[in-house]
Amino acid sequence: MTFLALALPILLTGLVCTRLPSLRELDRAPEEMPRQSSPV
Repeated sequence: MTFLALALPILLTGLVCTRLPSLRELDRAPEEMPRQSSPV
């Protein structure tokens, strides 16, 4: 039972992290994007 309690939040955060970039692209602001991206 403890394994599930630890695994579920990790899986949820993993799914959220994979969906965040797509959400940022949809709601991207042209002023904030260059500031957040570090020069390579």
